[in-house]
Amino acid sequence: MAANIAPSAFVLLPAEVRLRVYDYMFINTGPLHLCNHAAVAYHPMNVSINRGLSQWIALLRVNHLIHEEASTVLYTKNRFYFTNRPAAHCDENCVQFNPYHHLIQKVMLDHSLDWQDWPAGSIHLGNNGQVYSPLIDVVKLLPNLRDIDVKFTHRQRHIERNAIILILIPFMEPLMHWVPRKCPRIEVNNPDAYRQILADYAPPLPLDSNYTYQLHFVLTDGSAVMTRGLRRFRNPWPTRFSIILHELL
Repeated sequence: MAANIAPSAFVLLPAEVRLRVYDYMFINTGPLHLCNHAAVAYHPMNVSINRGLSQWIALLRVNHLIHEEASTVLYTKNRFYFTNRPAAHCDENCVQFNPYHHLIQKVMLDHSLDWQDWPAGSIHLGNNGQVYSPLIDVVKLLPNLRDIDVKFTHRQRHIERNAIILILIPFMEPLMHWVPRKCPRIEVNNPDAYRQILADYAPPLPLDSNYTYQLHFVLTDGSAVMTRGLRRFRNPWPTRFSIILHELL
């Protein structure tokens, strides 16, 4: 729509009209990715996620005003996907060189709990020798986060103990303590709540061999606009998925 309007004419429109145009053009229905890791890692059936920012580059380069206004919409109103899957690890390098990363408000942090997917040497160790998730460094670089969707997927009904000890806990434990410090808009009243949820976790019996479980822990700032975002989990999903959602407060 705006692409067919001469830039000089478009910028003369009222700001609220331009913002509505940006909402129409730049808000994606699925999460976006900043790096190639995310494009490689996401399940191929979910093609909506396999979208980077390249499709909007030409529009963002029209002029300085449009670049600034549209970039704000692009980064604040979309969800961005980062992964810690074995084949593709996102880390701080995936965000720190993007000049607008500080605007990002919504993220999905994706992990696989299928222990057989993790070859020897793929588990990250910190300087102290302890297991460490590079996605923690991603969160630390996004100070304006208002909505964090932590997703764990697994194909077996029961999560293997190794996956809990070496993947889930090493991510959730520092996340629950770092979020209140690095993301002041999100309050975490009970940083250990996820442990009780995990202890009570009882997913349904699988329907077939391709069944995949998704366990989501969601942290939000509690505002109406972010709470409405939880409705995305109530949309119809294929029967190959079982989605269990927990909102951490």
